[in-house]
Amino acid sequence: MPRGFLLTALLSLGLATTVKAQDAGIARIEISPDTLRLKVGETAVLQLAAFDAEHNPVAPPDVGWFAGWENTRIDQRGNIEAVNVGETVAGATAEGVTDGDGERLIDRIVVIVDPGDPADIRIAAPESPLPAGSFINVDAVAIDATGNELWTHTVTLESSNPNVLQVTGHTLTLGQPGTATLVARAGQTARELTLTVAAPVNGSLSLKADRSHARTGEAVKLRLTDGDNEVSHPRWWVSPSGASVEADNYFVAESPGTYQVAATMGDRNATTTIEVEPRDLKGGWLKVGHVASPARTSDLWVFEGQDGRDYAYFGSFGAQMRAYDVTDPANPVFTDSVVVSGRRVNDVKVNDDVSVAVITLENDLPRKNGIVTLDITDPAHPEILTHFYDGLTGGIHNTYLVGDLVYAVNDGTRDVHILDISDPTNPKQVGRWGLDTKRKALHDLWIDDGLAYLSYWDDGLVIIDVGKGIAGGTPTEPQFVSRINYPSGNTHVAWPWKNYVFLGDEIFPSRYSPDAPRDPRGFMHVIDVSDPFRPREVGKYEVPEGGTHNFWVHDDILYIGYYQRGLRAIDLSGGPLRGDLYRQGREIDYFMTQTNDPTETYEPNQVNSTNVWGAMWHKGHVYAIDTNSGLWIMKLDLPEEEEIALR
Repeated sequence: MPRGFLLTALLSLGLATTVKAQDAGIARIEISPDTLRLKVGETAVLQLAAFDAEHNPVAPPDVGWFAGWENTRIDQRGNIEAVNVGETVAGATAEGVTDGDGERLIDRIVVIVDPGDPADIRIAAPESPLPAGSFINVDAVAIDATGNELWTHTVTLESSNPNVLQVTGHTLTLGQPGTATLVARAGQTARELTLTVAAPVNGSLSLKADRSHARTGEAVKLRLTDGDNEVSHPRWWVSPSGASVEADNYFVAESPGTYQVAATMGDRNATTTIEVEPRDLKGGWLKVGHVASPARTSDLWVFEGQDGRDYAYFGSFGAQMRAYDVTDPANPVFTDSVVVSGRRVNDVKVNDDVSVAVITLENDLPRKNGIVTLDITDPAHPEILTHFYDGLTGGIHNTYLVGDLVYAVNDGTRDVHILDISDPTNPKQVGRWGLDTKRKALHDLWIDDGLAYLSYWDDGLVIIDVGKGIAGGTPTEPQFVSRINYPSGNTHVAWPWKNYVFLGDEIFPSRYSPDAPRDPRGFMHVIDVSDPFRPREVGKYEVPEGGTHNFWVHDDILYIGYYQRGLRAIDLSGGPLRGDLYRQGREIDYFMTQTNDPTETYEPNQVNSTNVWGAMWHKGHVYAIDTNSGLWIMKLDLPEEEEIALR
């Protein structure tokens, strides 16, 4: 959810009647202090004063307080708490009082949230003992009293015995056998870890690759042995530049060439040679169809209806969901729309037997929000079954459907609320799960094989058991499995695929012009979840000067709505994923969803402004939704040999 939505929502609320400011004797309202600086965990109370046209104090009106949800929490008494580092805006709107232009009286202040002081340090290092000559990296992050990771605080490492343990930055070289204490410091906080160094390896080293030829991006497993024993944590050397060896001994190259790979442990070393060819992908996008939208669009769902025809449903920042018959993808036909009271229909999902759809409401004027269930037995003309909002009035951003259960992302509680829609005319709340942190901000979720992957913004990816049973979870009583986060934060979306989860960041500028594109940032993180209790980041896909949004995967091709950098297709074939997928040449093609026709975009000032929200594969076509220019129906044209390789 971009930063401006909360403010927009609050400005849309109010009393049924309003009074002009001069009639109320109020010319302006003013918040004190005029700027506010807090550390994470600190609180303050904002005060409000009102003045007449002659600048005389008058009794203040009732106001609604608001603040940026990423960094702060505020109640309707003006009590504000800092929960996350960054700069945001807090303010107040006068209830029922407007200025001469009919706009609500409002005042804002800038709030800067600084990191808290380190209270602890988390250290992650390989288990010892390790043989002398080993070379390891240590992950050490400071943590404040609220549990937030202090990525901005430097953690220094030192050794109690440099002869046993030599420290260079966060890299350790294991020297002579013995025991040493690794001391991590951040501010006044310290944490210790004892490591044992074993005797060095005996005899000569042997280095073998599981194959001697690869394409760019293909991970080649390296095996280093001392006789019959496998050896880990050597110092790796690769020449020329353009390739590297990852922490789990996978060689991966971004550029083609002949590479010499060497492993060193103490005074012993071993080498091997790997030939790398370019990936040389030749596929490309073909435009099949396009549908303009009368309002800014949101999420999309494409499916085959019970009548055997294909349909595309998508939401909007207006109060409707639109339905199109896309049986002929080149000629989409508008069939109907569903109009609701919400200011925004953000998400659309369809159940397995294609009888019920669920749409989500946000920014609803009477503060009902929640979900709306639709009868889609006649998919061309969906009909409202019920509007359910009990406990969901804060707004529902996204959902996921499993059988008769709806897992709903509640903006108000920042938890997952579980709804039973076995009777879609009478949904019932049957469960709930949420992360126990103050800064939590749940944005999205996806469920696969009994595990739910929650995009918890700066708390990162959270995995919960919703029926797989590995942590004792059930569909209505989820249980925590694991969590992973990273400095960039803003974890917006998660897509599980094979042994990986693709995470997308969503980072919008704090200040922007409504007459210009938003210019977001953020990239895709590749998380290895082969052990779901220990997720680890192993790669990324980052397009320069762009911001990622929603994903879809089919036949080893990842489709990304990359906001202002278009619809992009990425080749995932070739074994384990490691390193920088963009630099490895995995991108098959991209398409900029833009139009020169001002009648085909919801705002004339957004002509030629690509802003792809997401994509979905259906029956050989890719349906991409652009918030400015509507629905684009595309086909990825692949040479036959590439198409076979991706199956």
